[in-house]
Amino acid sequence: MYRIRLSETEFGEQSVGLVVTGPNLVNGVVRACFKRWGYPRPYLHLHGWDVADNWIELQGHITGQDQLTLPLPSALARHFDENSNYLVKLDPLGGGSVQQGVRWSMSSAARAPVNKPPAAIAPAAVERDPGISEARADIAWQTAQALDSREAYSAFLAAHPSSRHADEARSALARLAPAARSVDSEELAWRAACGADSKASWTAFMIAHSDGAYAERAKAKLAAFMPPRLVVRTRWSVIGAAAPYGIDTCAFLLTPAGQVRGDADFISSWATDPDTNAILRHSPCGSVRNSGINKDSERHANESLEIDLDQVPSEIDKIAVTVSMNVDAARQHCLPAVDSTTELIDTARGEVLVAWQSGHGAVGSRGRVMLMLQRHGSDWKLHRSSETFEDGIYGLCKRFGVDVA
Repeated sequence: MYRIRLSETEFGEQSVGLVVTGPNLVNGVVRACFKRWGYPRPYLHLHGWDVADNWIELQGHITGQDQLTLPLPSALARHFDENSNYLVKLDPLGGGSVQQGVRWSMSSAARAPVNKPPAAIAPAAVERDPGISEARADIAWQTAQALDSREAYSAFLAAHPSSRHADEARSALARLAPAARSVDSEELAWRAACGADSKASWTAFMIAHSDGAYAERAKAKLAAFMPPRLVVRTRWSVIGAAAPYGIDTCAFLLTPAGQVRGDADFISSWATDPDTNAILRHSPCGSVRNSGINKDSERHANESLEIDLDQVPSEIDKIAVTVSMNVDAARQHCLPAVDSTTELIDTARGEVLVAWQSGHGAVGSRGRVMLMLQRHGSDWKLHRSSETFEDGIYGLCKRFGVDVA
């Protein structure tokens, strides 16, 4: 499809280049890589075609129908051996890369492509020419500048320590040193914050590295820690029926064993103390209070729990917040659909931290643990829960050790 030949007539006496004929050729940059026949490596480096350092960029010009000229830099052309055969690979060219042989013979009138490799070729004198080392260094230096990283400049100095670009490479390394230390500093801070895993450690990390690589992950870690005062608000709508259907929002204060210490650790809008018959709308310590049910209409209502985490007794390890369907025994077999939304709100800022939607009765379970607040050192963390109970509040009470006999 394509034919590649070496020419000097199209470029003038002081220059040389490649002429490509074939379809779909356009003006623009073409990458070229050379490999001498009989050698396993490209002409200017030690590896395969796909190594970036092996390639040079040539500016292509359309000079006739289906013809593209590619001038070669004189600094590169003078290193090729006269009357030697080379493979040249061009990419992109029309529909893709093209590989073909050319004979480097500026004195030959016929410069047709080489169709088959010649017999074994002796090592080229160019390999012993010190100029080729500098040509390789020039191409490697261009690659290092394009990457502009400590790794690229370090690799350049390791391969070409005596190059004329060596001092520039060392200066570039010195320039990049502060940025590298900054990355190292963030990495150390991230590891320290992970080890401490506290609200204070993640807050300090975000202040110091708000625009860093770990910022989003640190933000998510910090969001799991709760402010000291919260409100859990549940709103619900009864579909297709009126009162006495509704939703109860309750709290269970739990020890590390996952059980209440007694019935007083169960806070709701209706539960009573068996000794005094008083409604237990707040915990004895004052850490959790139930606002009672506030009806907007026969089918719409809301209920809230106010939580002060600073007042929670030290023997309490978790607070389970639950929602359950409130229905009398006579109506348990003809439950309507109830949609509810539960919001966790930062009291001081009035901000909704997270919200859940759930269904009950005809479209869902009758009881659900919505969230779990768990002590984490001196802080409290939020944990989502998916535990459901078909027997509603009775199943929830039995799960957490409340006497429902």
